[in-house]
Amino acid sequence: MKKIALFALVALAFVGCKNNNATKTETAAEDSLAQLEAVYDIAYVDMDLLITGYDMYNEKKAELDKKAEEVDKNLTTRGRKLEKEIMDFQEKINNGLVTRSQAAEMEANLNKKGQAYEEDRQRIIGELQEEQTVMLNNVSFAISNFIKGYNAEGRYKMILANSASGPVLDADPSMDITQVILQGLNAQYAEQKAAEAKEKK
Repeated sequence: MKKIALFALVALAFVGCKNNNATKTETAAEDSLAQLEAVYDIAYVDMDLLITGYDMYNEKKAELDKKAEEVDKNLTTRGRKLEKEIMDFQEKINNGLVTRSQAAEMEANLNKKGQAYEEDRQRIIGELQEEQTVMLNNVSFAISNFIKGYNAEGRYKMILANSASGPVLDADPSMDITQVILQGLNAQYAEQKAAEAKEKK
């Protein structure tokens, strides 16, 4: 009977010691997490919302869209004119209204016009794509610079750029500083535009 009682006391002591160690481990983990949160303050911005809400992006995009629309209209008009010339040429050939030498000269002229049209079309499309790339680079540069200035005092150790495809899959909404950054960006852009307008006067 004494052996059983002694065994029970040893077992209880072992369990108590194990529970005590587990509690210490959990407390240490919680302390480490708290320290990490205190040192590594993190925030994120939704880049999709930030860009589409940025006045600079919207104005530059509208200008580029207008230019692309005008270019498309001009190319379409020019293309239709060329198509009409080709149809007229075919009609003359079919009705025997031109000599072979005249037909050869007309065909060479139409081929030259067609090649020039295609070269111009490719060049213009390339220029528009380059302008779009430069515009997006300017927008990204402005956003990046503003965020660096916003965080100049080091309030956040890291600011993530989130988008529909990630990298932030889930986060506390209090870490989302998109609207604060957007308001600051638009205010800064308005000031820049006012200063530019003043210089032009």
